[in-house]
Amino acid sequence: MESLSHIDRISNLPEPILHHILSFLPFTQTVQTRVLSRTWKRAWHTFSVLKFDSDFFHQVFLEDSNDGSEAGKQKLREIFNYIKETLRIRHNEMIRLMNFSLFVPGDSLEICLPYIDQCIFYALGCNVKELSLELLGNPRFNLPEIILCSNSIEILTLAGLKLESPRSVKLSSLTKLFLMRVDATDLVLQSLLIGCPLIEYLSLQLCPGLKNLELSGLTKLNKFEVCDAEELQRLCIIAQDVQEVSIQGPLPFQCKFNLASCKFLKYLRFALTHIKDEWLCNQISKFPLLESLLIAGCDDLKSINISSRSLKLLEIYDCLRLVEVKIAASSLSIFKYSGDVISFQLGAITFSKSHLLFQTENSSSEWYTEHFNFLQCSIVFPRW
Repeated sequence: MESLSHIDRISNLPEPILHHILSFLPFTQTVQTRVLSRTWKRAWHTFSVLKFDSDFFHQVFLEDSNDGSEAGKQKLREIFNYIKETLRIRHNEMIRLMNFSLFVPGDSLEICLPYIDQCIFYALGCNVKELSLELLGNPRFNLPEIILCSNSIEILTLAGLKLESPRSVKLSSLTKLFLMRVDATDLVLQSLLIGCPLIEYLSLQLCPGLKNLELSGLTKLNKFEVCDAEELQRLCIIAQDVQEVSIQGPLPFQCKFNLASCKFLKYLRFALTHIKDEWLCNQISKFPLLESLLIAGCDDLKSINISSRSLKLLEIYDCLRLVEVKIAASSLSIFKYSGDVISFQLGAITFSKSHLLFQTENSSSEWYTEHFNFLQCSIVFPRW
């Protein structure tokens, strides 16, 4: 009778359970499981998550192999040929992909280009649901338009490439779009979004070329964020169902925002932006459902005056010119502040949690007396 210690019980588990186990492993280890047994090899060949991302390349493609030598180029070709064959097998067996991520190391586009198009073709043929394509330092690479006519993609992440004006966009299932270091004009982005009727989440980070951005007609849009759009002059969001907006700089000094149509906004964040006292006060009054407000590094603000019945969480960090905060918010329960010692006018607010971090010691005894009740219910951290 075979010893119990030598029985491979894991390999006898149903394939969906093996896939679940694989999902917890680093992807390089997931690939390695195919050599354990025939069962594991089959589980790998039917595994629907293929993440050939930057972490994968950092582990299997050493930096000294990417030195431009012929040996390094040959290794890169072998890796991309393996990726292509992995996708081809799944395509031929009609295995649907849940996730496919592809990273292209810097200065290797010429070597990888013949494989990229084939990999995308096979991934789309597998009706991939989540597609991520990241090209490090290759802004001259134009996105294949076949991606923009996929009925299966629900989540799309593009990084380090260029978007030309598309002839046709039919991303009928897309709900989340992440663009990072993508070179695109306002018109190109609007043409792209027109073909995404179900989009709920739009993220734009470090995207040059965007200057006058107007988001309208996106009836499903729920969350929007923009970060480091250094050429952006104007942002207008005409989408009343948006609940979360995050605007993070650095942005041009003259950049203007129009969020007035976001009547159902609940979460609002400003960081490193040039917003003014009066503008902020007027904007907050237009959001009757606002629950969370974060303001960080907005050095043009001198006086923050907030009146809101719905606001529950307020965070203010490192606004260098700020001298006073006035709050009339009966529902406010959590307040967090970091910066100089300033004047707080808080009305009859009872906080469940208040965190204060003062970076200077320019307070007087009169200041402590005036803010005694407020300080009693606060956790005050020592200055840095």
